[in-house]
Amino acid sequence: MYDAHAHVHLCTKPSKVLEAFHRAGGRLLVNVLSDFKKIVAFKKVIELSHSLGLYTAPVVGIHPALVKFSSINATKALFETIVTDEVSVKAVGEVGLDTYYDSDLQLFKLQKQILDYSFEFASARGLSVVLHIRGKGDYESLVKTAIDVAKSFPVKVYFHSFVGTLDLAKKILDIGGFIGINGIVTYTSAKHLIDVILNVPLDRIFLETDSPYLIPSNMPRELLIVPNENMPLGVVYVARFIAKKRKVSLNQVISSAFANVLEFFDIK
Repeated sequence: MYDAHAHVHLCTKPSKVLEAFHRAGGRLLVNVLSDFKKIVAFKKVIELSHSLGLYTAPVVGIHPALVKFSSINATKALFETIVTDEVSVKAVGEVGLDTYYDSDLQLFKLQKQILDYSFEFASARGLSVVLHIRGKGDYESLVKTAIDVAKSFPVKVYFHSFVGTLDLAKKILDIGGFIGINGIVTYTSAKHLIDVILNVPLDRIFLETDSPYLIPSNMPRELLIVPNENMPLGVVYVARFIAKKRKVSLNQVISSAFANVLEFFDIK
């Protein structure tokens, strides 16, 4: 069992969360740092997961909603320091475009500038890119913008927390990209994602939680370590939902997606 996208260092009780995941059979966790102010907590989670026998793939980026607190030069300096010296990074991310809470044009330009640089950086170092795209009425256009950027670089790309249509998913598949599916797929407000999980090949789907966010609606709340906080164990309920809809075994869903995660993050 694995979780392709989690922020365990943001959980209230990261040690308990990791222990629960390990007891349930978790073996691979992709922990994502998207705010460089959290680097100390991030590194502690990496160390703790290793002590439990979990393999943790560190991913480092700057969340597009947080670029307002940075600049392109500061981002470059942090990338050069953290990615090369601090941790054995497996991918750049999450980076991307986010206009959900703030559609300021100057902020968007900075997001795009940092996105372009992130692809350049990843390409130069042979890393993959994990994308965060979120909008309010402009999601499709933002995804297409990210696709256009990805086309210019020979890197593997994964659209984390995909919430678009099947037609949009096919455009991602056309460039060799992967689709991240999490607890959102279980929400009644996201029925359009059923079409996506029924038609996108299993070996192009990543299972994720985005912990501590996006608790699957089919996950028993008594399993949560902290009320209203998702955790990597929740990935089982994302996988179960997909397996039920596709009428295949849970093992088939997990194993098909797992092989691609190993390849994407270059895990031997």
